[in-house]
Amino acid sequence: MAVDKKHSLSDDGKFRPKKIYFAQVSNVALRDDKLSLKAKGLYALIASWITMPDYTLRKFALMNQCTERERAFQSAWDELKEHGYLKQYRKRMKELNKFEYEYELLDEPDLTTPSLINIRIDGTISENNHAQEDNENDSDTSVPIPESVPVPDPTPAAPSPSSPEEHNNKSDSVNREEYAQIVKENIAYDILKTDDKVNIYLDDLFNTMLDVICSKKPTVRINKEEISQEHAKGWFLSLNDEHIRYICDSLFKTSTEISVAPNYLITALYNSKKTINTYYQQMANHDLNENNVKLQE
Repeated sequence: MAVDKKHSLSDDGKFRPKKIYFAQVSNVALRDDKLSLKAKGLYALIASWITMPDYTLRKFALMNQCTERERAFQSAWDELKEHGYLKQYRKRMKELNKFEYEYELLDEPDLTTPSLINIRIDGTISENNHAQEDNENDSDTSVPIPESVPVPDPTPAAPSPSSPEEHNNKSDSVNREEYAQIVKENIAYDILKTDDKVNIYLDDLFNTMLDVICSKKPTVRINKEEISQEHAKGWFLSLNDEHIRYICDSLFKTSTEISVAPNYLITALYNSKKTINTYYQQMANHDLNENNVKLQE
């Protein structure tokens, strides 16, 4: 299988082993009618490897065992995460701007915790975790605001001799800086910077996210609709690196001229959570059909 190593190795984490010395696959997952056959197959494959003693399974090695292309693998992988069977732990390392990834395969789905869990250097779980994504239809815009949205310290600053205008500008600047750090951690900004294809659009997307999150207006115009700023803020704070990669991949392939870039990016960011799985599913189907045509020839 041809694999984009620059893309894949950025989150090439290891699986947490299970202390079982035989292959054991959860009937709950295999009989879950919400999972596709390919997702169940990937689940069974992972389960067979992580029970082996003295062996550490890594995502990249797992991908190399599959005959399907990366898109098909990623589609099944995302499906397991979406339905609560696969958890991703992102640990911040002592080295600056570096993360270590671990994955956990669950016997039963857990939709009460996010699929991506951030862990601090000291081993404690960060409160700044991504909200669990709902499985909505693309046309559904009545999505609740994520509950676990990090908010800067609301404690007012000490009085200063500056004018009210200067004080407000300074406060806005501090809030933007705090949210900038939150967003950078959420989307693994420093890791994305190393991907040339993503880096083309990264700063534009990053700044667009901050503009929406820090907006003082009561509403944000998205796809010709006025959306509550609080809702848009929570929605944008729940985006992660996978959504950014998805948007960049779409932008990289588009040949359409974008006349109003900021509005286009806002809409793309907002819709990414609702369309990412459909997009990769379509790409996987395209690859499978292409392989079938070659076999028939």
